[in-house]
Amino acid sequence: MVKNVARIELGERLTVSVAEASKLLAISERSVRRAIESGELPSKRVGNRVLLPVPELQRWLCGETK
Repeated sequence: MVKNVARIELGERLTVSVAEASKLLAISERSVRRAIESGELPSKRVGNRVLLPVPELQRWLCGETK
């Protein structure tokens, strides 16, 4: 179910911003940033933007670990 909702919202996008991840997860941007800082959520910095890979975000949401 989660994957279907994410697919509807994200289409074929590979990454989302911190703000978008916050909205998708219904948590604060600060909580997303804390998860990134702790290494719980992987991210990539591109210029001054922080992007989160959608597949990793979905795995995290489902409670899966690497």
